[in-house]
Amino acid sequence: SVSRERPHEHVLPDYTAPWDPEADAVLLATHTSRDSAASTAESVDDYILRRTKEFNILTREKPHKLSTWLEFAEFQDEALKKRPLIPPKEVMEKKVSIYKHGLTFHPGDETLELLLLQQYEQLEDPEKASLRWQRALSRSKGSAFLWYHYIQFVKGQYKSFSLGSIRLVYAQAIQGLGLRRSQIAHGAINSGPDADTAAVYAQMYFLLELCQMEMQTGHVEMAIGRLQAAIEYACFVPRELDGLSEGRKQNAFNRFWDKGLRCGEEG
Repeated sequence: SVSRERPHEHVLPDYTAPWDPEADAVLLATHTSRDSAASTAESVDDYILRRTKEFNILTREKPHKLSTWLEFAEFQDEALKKRPLIPPKEVMEKKVSIYKHGLTFHPGDETLELLLLQQYEQLEDPEKASLRWQRALSRSKGSAFLWYHYIQFVKGQYKSFSLGSIRLVYAQAIQGLGLRRSQIAHGAINSGPDADTAAVYAQMYFLLELCQMEMQTGHVEMAIGRLQAAIEYACFVPRELDGLSEGRKQNAFNRFWDKGLRCGEEG
């Protein structure tokens, strides 16, 4: 199941060693095959060294160009293909370093954040990777993009998979998007004109995915109940509750729901 422990209670590896671009370039170039012809090895090494230096210059002179960081990270995979003797872990750690440096110039960029988290998934055990995901989601202020990929990550943890853990993650995603809508309404975060609509659509998407999963696992009544509750809460809120905080509205709804009155049923 998804860990509920506070992230700071775990000691996580932190790849924050000083970044030495020239040293990294030499490291990539020196992983050569002893069985290769000298001219071929030199050609490949020279190519890797030249491209690494070019990316170092680009990221230093134009750090605010996002595509440069993404291409620099992708180049690490190309270097690995050309030099199979490079330990894959070194390549992943280098990509982590690139993404982390990219985020210093593009804070909050969802693509960089996702790619960084996916590298940690490969470097660390699932529990630590999950904690990193939760920390990133707490910073993202309700990113539907990151929530979607976190849900895929949790679904892929076959050893710890349970219906309860998936329900919890979907609930957290829907609540996180609800918080985002509240922040948008109060001007607490910068957003575009369609941000609230996008958050609503994302909530609906996650709800329908959850209900589909419930039905596929034989929990048909629970799926129908979730849809009834969502429709009731979104469409039939009494006027006397207008202006109340979301928390007070939810408390009022819970009291109403406990009476057994359901949308679409007689009564």
